Amino acid sequence: MYRNHRLNFMHRSFLLATFLLLAVHATSQPQLRYMIPDIGTTNFTTYVEFIGAFDKPGAFGADSLSLNNTNDKVRVRCANDADTNKIKLGPCVVSWNGRMISTHVFVMRNVFPNSEDWEKLTSAFRIPIVIEVNGQRSNVDTFYIVKPWPLGDISANAQRVLGSGTLGKRSRRGALLVDSLVLAGSVNNVPSPYNVSTTDCDPRTAGNQGYLPFTLLAVGQVRGLNGAQLHADATGVNGGPGGGGGGGGFENFLAGGAGGTNGGDGFTGGGPGGANNSIGGSNRRKPGVGSGEEILSGNSNTHGSAALNGVLGGEALTSYENAGGGIGHPFGSGGIGCSVKNSCNPDGGYGGGSGYQEGKRGAGGGYGSAGKAENGSKGAGNAHGNMAMVPLAGGSGGASGNPGGFDKSGAGG
Repeated sequence: MYRNHRLNFMHRSFLLATFLLLAVHATSQPQLRYMIPDIGTTNFTTYVEFIGAFDKPGAFGADSLSLNNTNDKVRVRCANDADTNKIKLGPCVVSWNGRMISTHVFVMRNVFPNSEDWEKLTSAFRIPIVIEVNGQRSNVDTFYIVKPWPLGDISANAQRVLGSGTLGKRSRRGALLVDSLVLAGSVNNVPSPYNVSTTDCDPRTAGNQGYLPFTLLAVGQVRGLNGAQLHADATGVNGGPGGGGGGGGFENFLAGGAGGTNGGDGFTGGGPGGANNSIGGSNRRKPGVGSGEEILSGNSNTHGSAALNGVLGGEALTSYENAGGGIGHPFGSGGIGCSVKNSCNPDGGYGGGSGYQEGKRGAGGGYGSAGKAENGSKGAGNAHGNMAMVPLAGGSGGASGNPGGFDKSGAGG
């Protein structure tokens, strides 16, 4: 009897130990959220950034340089060994507190893809990529070998939106690879600027990947005729490609409107606007759509929608005063709204702008420098990123105003 109890105890201990080992294995697996850009072409090298979860420091190991050899602790490699005949991967730089890896992907000269369009590629040109950290393999992401879009001289083409219509198509993660590009200049000293499509690049994934940063790759020259302009600007409350959305507008009791405005869309969404109604109850509008998430309206939704690596957008607190701006950086932070109407003064995010007191304007978002703010406000979005632009990232959204009396406030830019 004693032996049977002892064996049963040992059996349960073995099962528990096995379960713990499996749990440790699962939690230690590096998580790759996305790669950018995710395309390359024959006989050319593409610089690629592999982005991990914003809240998982050390997921790719310590910040370091790895030669990407067989016995190295950190590797970026083909999931299928046979694909090493198609691409070669360079040394790896781990940065941003172990949350990002940079490397180069060279496509061999004997590889001839069947299409410019990543969605029309056959399986031979969809290369599964994994990250290995101390022998633990990440989830799989895909690198696409494409033909360059044959755009060339588009100066006589009346269309003006890159990645749309006859001007190519952005990849699953927002890149555009062309043979060459010549842009139209001004006519009678009046510019006719080009813009970049923010149409969702990957409808199968939640959110709008058209708000990922825009990467333009070219085999040949890229130039513009005299006065040519190429913009990736925001449009009102919505960010441009890579940029954070602005905070949604609010209105106070009896302002006479429809209850505020939605947060702006972007890499991360701006916080939701709404109505501050001290008598009839308060409510929120829809948060801005992010590159990795879309949320419907509802009072429980206090943040703008997240990016593909999980970083949240701007925040609107339960006091229903104003909303913070979203961010354009995968390792930054959004702005926040006010907690009380007359004495709040929250710090700005890196670099979403934060709200301010009753009757005051929200602060602007930051990028290469801090945003602007009302005198006395600490809410200006902080500068973020680095001069090398690693990782590739956009600017951030501003906060909405805090309406006084029966007023309405504007949304963040």
